[in-house]
Amino acid sequence: AMAAPASPGGILADAKRALEELPRALLQRLGTAGVLALALAGSVPVTYSFKILLERNLMGTKYRKLLFWRKKPVRVWIDGCYDLTHFGHYNAFRQAKALGDVLVVGLNPDSEVIKHKGSPPLMTDEERYTMVSSCKWVDEVVRDVPYVLDADYLNRVVFGKYGCDYVVHGDDACVDCDGNDVFATSKAAGKYKEIKRTEGVSTTDLVGRMLLMTRDHHLRAQDLGGEGGARS
Repeated sequence: AMAAPASPGGILADAKRALEELPRALLQRLGTAGVLALALAGSVPVTYSFKILLERNLMGTKYRKLLFWRKKPVRVWIDGCYDLTHFGHYNAFRQAKALGDVLVVGLNPDSEVIKHKGSPPLMTDEERYTMVSSCKWVDEVVRDVPYVLDADYLNRVVFGKYGCDYVVHGDDACVDCDGNDVFATSKAAGKYKEIKRTEGVSTTDLVGRMLLMTRDHHLRAQDLGGEGGARS
């Protein structure tokens, strides 16, 4: 482990040099000096779980006050419909939260979903709001968010009112009713970050499975040892 320098400034400089030289996998070997420096430099990119580890390491030491000297928390914005909220949505929230300190989730209203996707969500606005709000990675939820984040909304609401630093979305294409990239403005402004879409699950897929829940499906469940009856 690195020996701790005499001052927080020296610690910060040493750890920044170390971060530039070492792979992320070796960050945990930095020792006390690295822990202190990362706590001081809130702009240094580390995962959310690693930030929690740093705080736990510092809280019981004489350096605990340094936790409150960090820079402004990084606020991350992600938005969508989040109908039939599933683990793919929650994985997106988890990844987005790892890019900053505070996660703000925007929720598209029924009218916007109908306009750009052609049909209303299965869940009501209130149900979707409740499901998203219950996620442990979500800090704030904003209602009535437009499907397309234009320059005015970004500057006035996302970057203005809510003070977000980045807009995040999965690596799957997202277009409006005219086929335009929904996040073109965020990308042009250099305020866009991408996360990995969770494969194998989507609201459309879940609806399709429900439509295939025929009598034969339940009979097959009985043959496989299931009870075959509905359960609450």
